[in-house]
Amino acid sequence: MTGLVLAAMLLAGLTQAADRGPSDPVQVHYPRGGCETGVLEIEVFSRSLKRWQPHPAHWRILADTCQQEDAGELLNELRVRCIDLANPGRASPWRIGVQVYQPAEAPGCVALQSDAPALADPRIVLSLPIAGEAVRNLSKTAALVGRVVLDYDIGVLIDTRLVGEQRRSVAHALETWIGSVAPLLGSVRVGLIAFGGPGATEIGQRASASPKLEMSSHAGILYQRLVAIWSAPRVAGLTAALEPILDAYFDANDDARNDARVGANDDARTATRSLSLVVIVGGEAAFPFGRGPGADPHHRGALLRAVERALELGVSLRIFVLGDDEPGLAELVDRVRESFVRHSAAGGLEVLGHARLLGPALAGEMPIGLRDVRVVNLANGVLAEGLHFARSGLFEGQVALETGRNQLRVRAVLSDGRQLVADFDRSFDASLLRDHLRAQEAERIRQLRAREGLIEIEVEEP
Repeated sequence: MTGLVLAAMLLAGLTQAADRGPSDPVQVHYPRGGCETGVLEIEVFSRSLKRWQPHPAHWRILADTCQQEDAGELLNELRVRCIDLANPGRASPWRIGVQVYQPAEAPGCVALQSDAPALADPRIVLSLPIAGEAVRNLSKTAALVGRVVLDYDIGVLIDTRLVGEQRRSVAHALETWIGSVAPLLGSVRVGLIAFGGPGATEIGQRASASPKLEMSSHAGILYQRLVAIWSAPRVAGLTAALEPILDAYFDANDDARNDARVGANDDARTATRSLSLVVIVGGEAAFPFGRGPGADPHHRGALLRAVERALELGVSLRIFVLGDDEPGLAELVDRVRESFVRHSAAGGLEVLGHARLLGPALAGEMPIGLRDVRVVNLANGVLAEGLHFARSGLFEGQVALETGRNQLRVRAVLSDGRQLVADFDRSFDASLLRDHLRAQEAERIRQLRAREGLIEIEVEEP
């Protein structure tokens, strides 16, 4: 029991020291340098005890992250070394003194995630350990299960007037692309829409039957829909396909956003998703970019309004025009490109000289995935072990806990270079462990007495 009391007192002291925070706080970036493991250990010189001690707030950290330090300790009262958790003997020599290192530009100096940004932004959720439920076991470890939410919808709008070699090249490129996206399906959904029906026209009129962007996260279903797309019912032109999709999609997402703001729960929040639209259109058809239709003010206005609306809503829009005669296209192509520049938007309009070039072009239209994830328990500075993750954002492992409050910090790196950091409070209840230790001690004493021939006499009450 004495050991448990001393440990609790030590933990309380460390927690209080951490809670007080530095008297003169400054952001410090700890670069990786030559540290192969990417794990750093930090000690602070105790002026009262005249010796080095583990940092009271973060004695073990990930390299390339920022920490808050006391400006008065930076030069000669902080020291850092690289460690190897699997082989403690491989620790590097201590380096005394740290410097403020471009904290605003350093990649690890990212703010903790907040509920304030757009609800469709990538974020981190932690399913296990369960929030609000203390972990109780004998190992002082817990299963770690979480997800970087990368909910992403991709709508592919296909001009089905394509024939011959162009059609075969587009079908092959899309089949290959679906295979590349397959590992991300789940958090990513894909929908296919056909346009370019008989009598295709763009002149400011909606289709009599609005297209439905049916999303799927199953590669087999997507392959089937791709085969059937060439004979599927289709709307007349690109504008007739684009506008109803924006109407239906963002009406639904507005409802989800409102529900999320009112309820502030994860189930409602995950209903909102980012949208990316990929348009594949034939350059030889009159609509939408032929010289004649491109000069029609009604057609030009309708198409430009649809493009502008998509960009204003934050949709990533990429238009591929298949054909080798860009000079023969309408000046409308340049107006569309100007819209992308004006909005500084993701995507653009690209004229491909041959349909065979669509495959390499689509390779750049991969959805965002998870590139790396690390989890550290700030209560003890120990990294999660056996951590595995998938590109789709799921991760799992084991984390060592301390008695009482544990602050689990998750740091995720996305495929586009962005970094997310989030803290999660979880707790460990040591009562089960204490009872187990007491039972072990009682059994040990019983066996000791038995070996020494001591007899316990129980006196019954009269």
